[in-house]
Amino acid sequence: MVTTIENLTTFHDYMGEELTIYLGGFSNHSKVEILKKLNSDISGLSFRHFGDMDFGGFSILSHLRRETGIAITPLHMDIKMIQDRVELSQKPSKAYLSKLKGLLSDKHLQDCREALQFMVDNQIILEQETY
Repeated sequence: MVTTIENLTTFHDYMGEELTIYLGGFSNHSKVEILKKLNSDISGLSFRHFGDMDFGGFSILSHLRRETGIAITPLHMDIKMIQDRVELSQKPSKAYLSKLKGLLSDKHLQDCREALQFMVDNQIILEQETY
């Protein structure tokens, strides 16, 4: 298993036993190529991404899926995670909320639609550091 992580603090705190790759935001060409190479060289390898539950986190997941062609599973980026931590969430601006709403139509995020809709409906986002 391979897990990519958006934030440095979370990367240092993460206790997984799999190969873990710190992205530092959007992945660059080299990281995309490493993920693609791992996927092509090791059959049956699974991939996950742990990002913020906000516009950036889901955009990074979409970007990874689009650029690598890999079915990357979101890790701790589901509706239960945000419902359980709603008291730790932040309220985004109207402009930010509009950008978040735009992700509902992203074909690379259809499996995340329930969480995204909950975030839009409740006008909340959640940073990894609060998980």
